[in-house]
Amino acid sequence: SDLQFSGDKLNIVCVARYSKAKGQNYLLLALNELVKTIPNISLTLMGPGDSEWLIELVKELGLGQYVRILPSRNDIPACIAAADMIIHPSLADSFSQLLIEAQAVGGLLIASDIAAAREQIIDRVTGVIVPPRDSMAIAEAVRFLISNPELAKSMRQNSGGHVREKFTWQRMVREEIDCLSRVI
Repeated sequence: SDLQFSGDKLNIVCVARYSKAKGQNYLLLALNELVKTIPNISLTLMGPGDSEWLIELVKELGLGQYVRILPSRNDIPACIAAADMIIHPSLADSFSQLLIEAQAVGGLLIASDIAAAREQIIDRVTGVIVPPRDSMAIAEAVRFLISNPELAKSMRQNSGGHVREKFTWQRMVREEIDCLSRVI
């Protein structure tokens, strides 16, 4: 309720530092297409940094009624768990903690194919991977998930187990020791 999510809307969240390197502009361009066929859509952006450029783009695109831009929060896992979809259009990440968090809470995830995304997400099993800088691909992925509710449900169910199996602290320690051993 704090996020003003509504059961009669498609509530999308994007969590990232406010920076053009995080691709939020591509998400807004995708939203500009989506509102034509999904009028009950809502996008909540949240993160640290200067959001003025995003506010201007929202105004320029006439998307004010669909978009909320919030500062960083301390309850990100709860926010992404409450969302219907999480979209991470980033253009620059080495290993995204958000992708792991979104899957860990059973979030329905769409993310850009950058850096470690394919290591973190099993495409169309635990999330959907789209090309970077491609607003139409983001829009198509949203429509795809809406039109395939059983697959979306399955992805939500698969994602938590995937994270618990693949991203354990034991694996992290083992791989760190292996890496250090090779260097030494």
